[in-house]
Amino acid sequence: MNYIGFGGTRAINQVTGTFLAEGYAGGSTYLKQLGKGPALGAMQMEPFTYNDIWMNFSSGPRRAANLATALNHLAGD
Repeated sequence: MNYIGFGGTRAINQVTGTFLAEGYAGGSTYLKQLGKGPALGAMQMEPFTYNDIWMNFSSGPRRAANLATALNHLAGD
């Protein structure tokens, strides 16, 4: 998030708050969205987003470079 100008404590709080609101309620972690929604997993990611990440970010010849860049930024680059 620092890389695109949205890092810091506020970003960490936003991601944590989203997880708590979307995937963790009443002391339970939901792996499937309640009701009729399509979201799955602890972070309640929707299938379109999941597939987009794998197709456009996590695959192909730039996969290693993209992953290295993301990890460097997570580490505070």
